[in-house]
Amino acid sequence: MKTSTTEIKKVIEELEYHTNGFGRLCGTLARAVNIRVKPRKNRVIADITLVTDEGGCSERYNNCEYDLSVIKRAIKRLTS
Repeated sequence: MKTSTTEIKKVIEELEYHTNGFGRLCGTLARAVNIRVKPRKNRVIADITLVTDEGGCSERYNNCEYDLSVIKRAIKRLTS
């Protein structure tokens, strides 16, 4: 089963949102851009932007790596 980049993006954004404790804050979000899937290395690489308030204060992290098998399991859990 081939996973689409939109599904991968959704999972990564949710993961980063909760990992950084944004679930308890208003006006915060996590964005994933430049998503690249490397199936031979079993990796997903993405650039993450964490927006911490409504004024637009943000931090960007480039080339964040995620395990592709973990992403696929999360997608399967969300769709079932």
